Parts: sequence; structure tokens; C-alpha cells
Amino acid sequence: MIGYCMGNEGKSIEEQIDGAFTTLENRLSMVGLGLDSVVKI
Repeated sequence: MIGYCMGNEGKSIEEQIDGAFTTLENRLSMVGLGLDSVVKI
């Protein structure tokens, strides 16, 4: 589900990271979760 989160392809690295987090947040919200549900390793 969250293995391939991309956004803002072709833009600056900062914009790509922001896009990836936006995509991740949107996918998590589909199952009632938020970014705080992601485990940091």
C-alpha cells in the first residue's frame, strides 16, 4: 500500500519529498490512519 509513494516528479528534491509525504498521507487516510501511525526505523 505504501511501498511506492512518489509525488512532484521532476521537481526539486524538497518538492519530491513533500509530494511523497502527501501521497503517503493520502493513502493512509484511506484506511483511517495518519502519518503518526508510521513506524520509524
